[in-house]
Amino acid sequence: MAKIIKTAATAAANYGTRGGAPTAASDWATNYSADIPAILAAAVAAIPLWQTNVALPQSAVNMQNGLNRAKLNAGAISTKVNTVGKASFSAGVKAAALPGGDYATFAGTWMPAVAQEVAQLNVANPRGTRADNRARQAAYDAWVDTQAGKFRVK
Repeated sequence: MAKIIKTAATAAANYGTRGGAPTAASDWATNYSADIPAILAAAVAAIPLWQTNVALPQSAVNMQNGLNRAKLNAGAISTKVNTVGKASFSAGVKAAALPGGDYATFAGTWMPAVAQEVAQLNVANPRGTRADNRARQAAYDAWVDTQAGKFRVK
């Protein structure tokens, strides 16, 4: 027969001890990671239900209530942002800038493409009057619009 835990304090202590053990964390990570494809497939399958539900008036009420609760936690959110959040942000930026990092990979393809387009604009649409420069900017903006999705890192 299973042992019955009689107090909330005992339950919380056991939860922290057992759940906080390195083996528990490893087991959780292994099982969670193994189930990612199923989790994502279930999320995709739930999209029609999500679309229906967000269109309901109650969804707007729930969203507003959630945001109002978040306002009450602004201090805690700010504390987290200014402690572990800062460190995480900084580490992510530094990692992205390293060779092979997301930003380095993006910049390595985006910057030469921009340089090539600008060189073509210099030949085909040189600087001149204000109207010429506006046309040149419009041509560049139109080119940028055609590049959407071509430089994704992930």
